[in-house]
Amino acid sequence: MNKLSNKRKELILKVLVVCGCVSGGVFAVGSLVTMFLFSQKVFEIFTAISFGVFAFIGILFMVLLPVFGNSFNQKSIQAEKFQLYFDSYNLMVNYLNCSLANESYSAQAIIPLGTDGEVKVYVKQTGMRTIGCFTMVYIPELSDRILETANNCVTEILQNSYGENTIISSVNMISVFCVSKITPFFKRLINSGSQQELKNGRLMVGISFGDKKIYISKPSSDFMIIKYKRLRKQFIRIMNIKK
Repeated sequence: MNKLSNKRKELILKVLVVCGCVSGGVFAVGSLVTMFLFSQKVFEIFTAISFGVFAFIGILFMVLLPVFGNSFNQKSIQAEKFQLYFDSYNLMVNYLNCSLANESYSAQAIIPLGTDGEVKVYVKQTGMRTIGCFTMVYIPELSDRILETANNCVTEILQNSYGENTIISSVNMISVFCVSKITPFFKRLINSGSQQELKNGRLMVGISFGDKKIYISKPSSDFMIIKYKRLRKQFIRIMNIKK
């Protein structure tokens, strides 16, 4: 049996999202209609069946999302390029401290990364259980090992900031990787696309002070693309990028 292609996997997830929305609407509206127009027994049967369908689709989607997502082959999606007008990382940070404050972000702890790098995190509350997160990873050359260490640093900062008792349902994160020299790993990362999740949004950005360029990754698919568009628009505004 032939394996499903990535396009078919994405199509299946999109169909499940649509079916979930439709079944949820049928359950909500239909329950009200049957409550007033039909007997109690008809109402109970209808709500049980419609809710069962809605729950089944939701569970199926949650099961398939990580399974399909982890099996996608990363393809090269050339990132957008913009001119960088800061001569150094420190000058850019000084600007961003003000710009992010204007966007209601607050600076968290800074963790050293190796001998020449650092991880900076800014957060803001955007909803009851939703936060916006702007992370900056500065390192002369980015590698797989350094990326893993940086991700652990971000997790540590967020855990220390919010604690275990705070319930966070979703995180919309802008991850900015600042380097002095572009490496093959840096190129693969930025050109792999920003993958969105059902609850979490993600935008990956690369900044090279060597060639003075800003690289904004494009969406890896159309799934939950509205999250990507919002984060891209926000980053453009924060950096004051002129198109």
